Amino acid sequence: MSTQSRNKEFNQFFKQLGQRIRKLRLSREMVQEDMISYGFATRHYQRIEAGFPINIKTAIRLCKAFKIKLTELFEGMQ
Repeated sequence: MSTQSRNKEFNQFFKQLGQRIRKLRLSREMVQEDMISYGFATRHYQRIEAGFPINIKTAIRLCKAFKIKLTELFEGMQ
């Protein structure tokens, strides 16, 4: 697989993850600013929902905010 193909796949994964995170937030009737109480700067959180890559620490913090297991965050993603 070429680097360009790998990067495209990587970007698609995080775009899909951002959409999932947005749905989780909305299903809990939260606004982006509510994420401040979980240690997220508003701009940083906006970038997460926009599909920018996150690390494992950020994923764990998101799971704590949404009260889900880490496996649930990534369930069914490719």
